[in-house]
Amino acid sequence: AAPTGGLIIQGNVGIGTTGPVQLLDVAGTRGSAATSGIIQNGMVRIEPSVSAGGNNVLDFGIASVSTYGAWIQATDKTNLATTYPLYLNPNGGNVGIGTTAPGAKFEINQVGGAWSGGLRINNTGASSYWDIMSDPDLRIGNNGNAMMIIKTSTGNVGIGTTGPVAKLEVL
Repeated sequence: AAPTGGLIIQGNVGIGTTGPVQLLDVAGTRGSAATSGIIQNGMVRIEPSVSAGGNNVLDFGIASVSTYGAWIQATDKTNLATTYPLYLNPNGGNVGIGTTAPGAKFEINQVGGAWSGGLRINNTGASSYWDIMSDPDLRIGNNGNAMMIIKTSTGNVGIGTTGPVAKLEVL
C-alpha cells in the first residue's frame, strides 16, 4: 500500500539548484560563520519551532576562503556572538576523524608520515602549536619539532631527542 499523509517526494530535491544530485541538494552563497549580529553566512539552519520556543539554532555553511572547508555552529539566532555546545553522540557511541570505525570514544586516524596527522592544539592568536601523533612512536612536538618521544619498539622515552637509547634520555 502507498504511504498516506504528509508530503511524499520521490527523487532528489534541490534548493537553490535546478539539478540536484543528492536526495537533498542545497546550493547557496559561501561564507565564514558570522560571530556577531543576527545574519548568518550559512546555507542551512535547523531551529526549534515557534511553539517549542528557544533561540538556539544549528547552522551549516561552506567557507569562501582558503582552506575552503565546511563549518557547523551551534549558536543563538538573536545574537551570533553567543555560542552553545555542539554535542556529538550525546547518548554514547564513538566519534572518529579519518576513520569509519572508531574504536574509542574519540579516535583520530593519522594518514601520512611524521607530523602530517594526529592531534594539533593551537594557541589562538599565537603562531605556536603542539602536535601529538604516532608513527608508530608517540611524538609530542611544538611547531612541528619533536620535543618528546616514546619509542614503542623499546619503551625508551626521549626529551629533546627523536632516538632515545635509554629508558629516559634528556638532551
